[in-house]
Amino acid sequence: MRKTVLLLGMALIASSAMMGQVVNRNMAAAITSENAELVLDSVVTKTREGKPSAKVVYGYDSEKRKAYEVSISYSEWSTPAYAPAYGDSIEYTYDQAGLLLKESTYRNNSYGGTPEYQLNSYIDYEYNAKGQLIKSTTYRYNDNIEAFVDNSINDYEYLEDGSLKTKIESARPAGAPWETGIKPMEKSSKTEYMEFAGIDLPKKAENYFYTAGTDGEEGTWRLSNYSVLTYNDKNLLAKREFYNQDYQSGDWKLYSWESYIYNDNGQVTYKESAGQDYSTGTIEVNAKVTYTYDANNNLEKITGETYQSYKNDWVPNNPITYFYSPFVPTSIHNTETSQKTDVYYNISAKEICVQTEGLISAVFIHSIAGLELIRVSGLNSNQYALNTSNWEAGLYIVTLILDGKIYNEKIYIYE
Repeated sequence: MRKTVLLLGMALIASSAMMGQVVNRNMAAAITSENAELVLDSVVTKTREGKPSAKVVYGYDSEKRKAYEVSISYSEWSTPAYAPAYGDSIEYTYDQAGLLLKESTYRNNSYGGTPEYQLNSYIDYEYNAKGQLIKSTTYRYNDNIEAFVDNSINDYEYLEDGSLKTKIESARPAGAPWETGIKPMEKSSKTEYMEFAGIDLPKKAENYFYTAGTDGEEGTWRLSNYSVLTYNDKNLLAKREFYNQDYQSGDWKLYSWESYIYNDNGQVTYKESAGQDYSTGTIEVNAKVTYTYDANNNLEKITGETYQSYKNDWVPNNPITYFYSPFVPTSIHNTETSQKTDVYYNISAKEICVQTEGLISAVFIHSIAGLELIRVSGLNSNQYALNTSNWEAGLYIVTLILDGKIYNEKIYIYE
């Protein structure tokens, strides 16, 4: 059986930089900052009534790369109301060049109380000599054989100029609940990019689904849908139109589109989506999203509204707010000692924790303003924990006397 583990450091959230902007094809809300000292700390979603709904908090390594994230949800029906419920936690591993090698998702199997995280799935990433992603393999735990099995694979092909040309997805069929055997991997879908306006700027993307052959015959690809992409004079995606085939006439028809407006920094400020009204057959705008930024060009808030036909009215979306804080690595190993030392904040226990291979003789904790808050001596132990449930959120300095040497660590406490 798998071993269930409590990842003590998993919920430690400091902050770091997620470089990039909200631009181009997938329009993912990546974050950028002109202030190198500020980094994304958390993303908070509230209900239309202003009540907490969800939160994602981020942790980073000493190179300012995202090390992990933790999802938290809130409900008025919990006891007590709006108590944090910890969901999945994702951990990221990089190579020396900074390329993402593994993405591990841990599932919280605890129903309240201290989270108990268990590895649920992971993704391995492979790159070519140019640093381009050529393969990603997702592994999921199989209870029948009590081992992780490659569940799906994405393969990527590129043009000579580096533009992504093709993405092919393969997966293992799930089968019926009573089937215990592992089915062979099968191709399932692919996306082909074409008619490029520039490097990695396709003007058309075609999506295909795969039908396996029978009696040893080769399978076939069939066009499922396609999209047409238009860019502005700065090569930023201005509009994407989606086409489906009409099953009665066989004609390809526009059924939805998305359009984008940007600021002078190339960050999207407004997105509009339209879809087919099935009562009239016309394409009508059904969603509007506004992105706002702070003085450092950090994405600060996402608001919007969606048209609900049964109400014949526009309804506000749940607002999403981005919070930033000074960069603090999640864990710093002391370079002045041969002993490995970890100092971290355990959010589930609300404790500052210390674990080391050496011997701790004293612990001092100061506020960022320099006020001494804790002084403990005569420990002579290799671990230490301090409850901080009544402490204010913020940055603290932990100083250890470790094997006769001074060891300093910055810890960020939140909530």
